[in-house]
Amino acid sequence: MNLYFNVLSPLDRAGLERFLTATFNYTSFRWIRDLNEMYDYSGPEDCTFIEQQIYEEEFKYYYSVWGTGDQPTVRQQVDILTLLSHQENTPILCTDDEPAGFSWVLIQPDGTTSTVQTSTDGELVVEDYYNFRLGDFRTKAQLSAEEEDVLLKIISPFYPTVGIDYATDGPVINGEFDRVKEDITLLRGFDHHYSIQPAGKNTWLDIAEKSALFLTVMKDFQQYLQQEICVFPRNFREIRNIPGGSDSEEHCIVLTDNAASRVVYKTCRESW
Repeated sequence: MNLYFNVLSPLDRAGLERFLTATFNYTSFRWIRDLNEMYDYSGPEDCTFIEQQIYEEEFKYYYSVWGTGDQPTVRQQVDILTLLSHQENTPILCTDDEPAGFSWVLIQPDGTTSTVQTSTDGELVVEDYYNFRLGDFRTKAQLSAEEEDVLLKIISPFYPTVGIDYATDGPVINGEFDRVKEDITLLRGFDHHYSIQPAGKNTWLDIAEKSALFLTVMKDFQQYLQQEICVFPRNFREIRNIPGGSDSEEHCIVLTDNAASRVVYKTCRESW
């Protein structure tokens, strides 16, 4: 198990050890400055290693915990660190599960979480709140202004400030979907592409949670429209390691009055 994060001010060593004992039942600790100390260690196997590094930046105190047990998911890590942030009364930065090196999860002592953007020069200095797209969708007829307003109202309980972008660029538009959609009966005619872009400070969700929320929102919108909608949640692309490198599988979900049909329009190679 590895848990790593950054904080604004140094943590109390005894307090962190008590937290790890209560959370993971760890009882033996060794503080290190270099991972080589862990690799060279020849003591009891149940020892938990805590690496601490200090950098020249805002969230400059870095901690990495190496212990026994399964690796927690990103959601589980955020939940664990939310408890630690409250206990130690300090904000914590940890990695997001989105594929972007500049986005982090900011955890506040009051339990709130949000996605933030750090400095593009590589330093952990928080510059602003950040939002990935909630998802993309396609329709066979362009939406009216009234229909877009209805969609905004459906989304507003979850994201008060959001934009609906009639898109002409993006991974779906310039990707495999447009190349194959007319060859797949269920996908023909979905020519009008929209992206949902939240703004401001919002509660952090992992990719699976955002995808489930977006699908719920779009099901409600489809019931209003009474028209087919082709939906691309945040997890529409799954990257897999294969012999010789990596490749991806991509899917969409076609919503009708009576069904939600998952369509894989790009398959993953077995090898390169």
